[in-house]
Amino acid sequence: MEADRSEVSQLVLGALETALQQEGESRLVPQGKKKGLLPGGASRAKSEAVHQCLDAKLRLFVVREVVEGGKTAYFVVPTPEGIEKLFTQRPAQRGELLEKCANSYKEAVKDVVHRLAESELRQVVAQQTQLANRAAELRESVARMASEQLDAIRRTKEDLDRQAADLRQLIDEQPKTPGDGGDVARTTRRIEPPRTDGDIDFQRDLCRELVFAWQDTAEPDTRAALERVMLNSGLAQVGEVGAAVAFDGREHRTESDLLPGQPAVVVEPGWQYRSPRGLLLIAQAVVAAPAHRTEVNDVAHA
Repeated sequence: MEADRSEVSQLVLGALETALQQEGESRLVPQGKKKGLLPGGASRAKSEAVHQCLDAKLRLFVVREVVEGGKTAYFVVPTPEGIEKLFTQRPAQRGELLEKCANSYKEAVKDVVHRLAESELRQVVAQQTQLANRAAELRESVARMASEQLDAIRRTKEDLDRQAADLRQLIDEQPKTPGDGGDVARTTRRIEPPRTDGDIDFQRDLCRELVFAWQDTAEPDTRAALERVMLNSGLAQVGEVGAAVAFDGREHRTESDLLPGQPAVVVEPGWQYRSPRGLLLIAQAVVAAPAHRTEVNDVAHA
């Protein structure tokens, strides 16, 4: 069964700490009434700790062997490697360890602490440089993404402007009703119903584009003009603004907390396309909960 590595490490570090507080060499293992750097008693952890303290490859201590009463006693002095191991493993206690160490070790300990501080500072500076470089890369990436998005928005606006111009031209080409003064109403000249599958698909796609253009504009005059063209192109409104309806997820969309069948009010009409194939819903009507329902909910939560 292997000794607990954490326990072994604490025993070795404890031996180094105690040794630094003694002037000159220290006995490693207790013998009779003579105290040592390691605690008395036998255990796997203590045996492994003794082995590490005496290991010439680890160079934690300078070791001197003495035969006492037929037994070998070990007297040790911490090496710079041993001091560095202690101060590396216990960074939060460096000041306290330096304060407690014996005068004969203070200079060696200061050299180790100075060397560790320089090494750790280099690591911190390297991490700072990496973070600064990464931050610069992120800023450049964000700027590039923002520029690309602005370009895409600009292109979309230009496309919408062209669509609006084409639709205005289509509206202007509609014949006017004479004798209506300055506000001349447009006639309802209806586009001929499609007959072939190709014509039906073309008119369906045209109706979709008209609905999308209508949704994208907020100008009342432009919307009204578009609606005349839409109605003449085979489109029909789904619901009228202000109309009371029962919420139906197939025809309506909402941001209110509505369940199927509950009362709702149309905020924006939807649109469906009439063709020889039947009705095709292109845009759902936007609905909301009635105002009185909101007031009741506010009272209930008060």
